[in-house]
Amino acid sequence: MLQEQLRAVDERFFEQAQQTCRQLLGAGDVDDATMAALSRMILSVLDGLALNRMLGHPDDTHRAALELFKQLLLSVR
Repeated sequence: MLQEQLRAVDERFFEQAQQTCRQLLGAGDVDDATMAALSRMILSVLDGLALNRMLGHPDDTHRAALELFKQLLLSVR
């Protein structure tokens, strides 16, 4: 039962995350499957950066990673 409840929460969260990513990227014309994959990738990168920061890695590493990721995302447009 708990697994079903968590899955439902995750599905609602991910639906909102996809809408947010679509709006922020101006990606209204990107198909749903691509948008879902792109949203998962964005969330994964942000999760990884947050974990690395908690582990004490230097901020300049985070900035470099975010700059590269920004360039990748801009190429999607």
